[in-house]
Formats: sequence, structure tokens, C-alpha cells
Amino acid sequence: MKLRLIFAVLIMLLIPGLAQAQGDTSPYVAQDQSFSMEIPDDWEIVLEGDASALFRIPIANPGNVAPEGIVAQVESLGVLISLETHDDETAESLVASQLDELGAGSDRGEIILFTVNDLPAASVDEGPAFLGTRWLAIELGEGQFISVMMTGTLEQFWLATPLVLDVLNTLRLKGDKSPVEELLVVEELAETYTRPEDNLTFNYPAHWTLEEQTSYTLLITPTGTTIGISGEEPDGLIDEEFIAFVIDDVTQRLESNTDIVIEDEPLAFEMNDFPGLRMIGTDAASDVSYTYIVFQLNDDVLGIISATGYSGDVRILQGTLMAIAESMSVEE
Repeated sequence: MKLRLIFAVLIMLLIPGLAQAQGDTSPYVAQDQSFSMEIPDDWEIVLEGDASALFRIPIANPGNVAPEGIVAQVESLGVLISLETHDDETAESLVASQLDELGAGSDRGEIILFTVNDLPAASVDEGPAFLGTRWLAIELGEGQFISVMMTGTLEQFWLATPLVLDVLNTLRLKGDKSPVEELLVVEELAETYTRPEDNLTFNYPAHWTLEEQTSYTLLITPTGTTIGISGEEPDGLIDEEFIAFVIDDVTQRLESNTDIVIEDEPLAFEMNDFPGLRMIGTDAASDVSYTYIVFQLNDDVLGIISATGYSGDVRILQGTLMAIAESMSVEE
């Protein structure tokens, strides 16, 4: 743990770099060769341990206002990535223990549970929004964990977490030659809500905010992404052609804005033996993404989920949005 505390001090002393987008990647191998991963070329290696490395990554602070006299407008973020072994621990208990070491006076956040490609994971934030720490742990099995510590501003965490998860998705243990899977993050859906108007029921993460609107339910993530949930009863038959018509109509509306780029083809899927389509579009000028998930909920009801937010955040939410869709039902 002393090495971790040394890393923590070094993170606080990192000299700000120039902010730039994530580009090409190069392989990184731990000093003890216990793991390897692909890191962006603009990540700077600051310090290495046997099975850990401290990186400085260029993430500009989007404008979080710090108290008077404290400079928080840094343009880089410190990220410590470690491969650790802990017996009788879980991802949740591991991040909780980090908070316990900081003492009762620390500004603690809520522990958030999720999965990364079906591996249990947990994260928690500590400290004020203008300069704090985010702890993240992913269970690999047999007592092994990926542990991540980020130090920066809350808004930097929002921007950096999708990039860090992308890197962690490429991490391979020594001797593991399995191909990199598509990144799938699913948050725990601990809360259940039923709309009184139409008995539409769904599950959602406990740390999201829920606001009821006239014809739909609005969910708001801690990062500000807004998600609309609704069940519609259209006139006529609900089938694959009707769902394709709805997605095509949404696509044409989005494409009327010339800055929005639509993915080549909507993703077709099956949910509880009913068809569905998912479409994603991104506004290149503002880096805002839009996701529309339209699927047959039952013989009479069309399920619709729409999400709008920062593109990296919306991309990471795709697994959770699909899990919400799968949880939706209409109570008789």
C-alpha cells in the first residue's frame, strides 16, 4: 500500500500537458510481464512498478470551477493501473477498503456496481468535485483484480473513464492470447419503477435520477446524459417493417443536421423473441451522441429508449441501455 500512496502523491504533482484526442495505440508490457495492454500514444509513462504503471493522459478540464485560491484547470489526468491479488475480496469490498484507509473525514461518494464484459466491477469517487480521486476495480477471478486510481476533477473523470475502460478491455494476462472483445459495460439495475399512466415497468441504476414527464419517463445519469423511456401503442401491426420505419424516420430527422453522422446500419437484435433496432448518431461539431432503441415489447406495445449526451459517455452506456430495455414490461 505504501507504493500506492507514493503513486498518489506523484499523481498530484504531475505537470499539466497539452490536451488532445486519443489516437493510435502501442503495446505496453508490465515490468514483471504479468500483463500487457494497448495504450494510446499520447499517454505518458511517469513511473512503473513490477505490476503497475502511472500514466499521465491529456484530458482538459471542461471548466469545473474550483474554490478561490485553488487552481484546478489542469489539462492532464493521472491514472495508476495495477494488477493485484487479494484473497477473499470482491470489487465492491476492494474499493470500499480504499475509502476506509482515507478515514472518516473524507468526502465519499456512492459505490457504483457494474460489469465489464460480464466481469464484476465497482467504482467510487472521493474528494471534492474540483480535485478528487476515482477508484475502480474489476474482478478477473482467482483473487486477481485490475485496480485503477485516477486523480483529477469530476468532469475529467467523466471524459477519461470511457478511454480508460477501452484500454482495460485490451489488457491480457501473461500467456493469454484471446482476442479483444467488444467492450460491454452494464451497470447494476437496482431500482424498479412503474409508470402509473400505462403500467410500464422497468429497472434502472439506483444512482440515476428519475423524473416523470407527460408521456415518458426521464432518467438522468450523474454525467448529465438524458434517457427517455416510453411504451407506445401505435395503430396497426407492430413488426420488423414498422420498427425499421420508425428508425428510418428518426435517422432522417437527425441527418437534417449536417454535422450528425449516423452509423452505417442500425443494429438488429431480438429481445424476448421480439424484434428491435438500435441506431447511434454523433454530432461531430459538439461531440454529442444520440441513441435510439426501438423494439417490440409485446403484441400491442412498442418500447422506445432514447439517450442524448457526451459521445464517450453514451457509448459506454450502450450495455446498460440494452439491459434496461430487456427489463421493460407492461403490467396487466
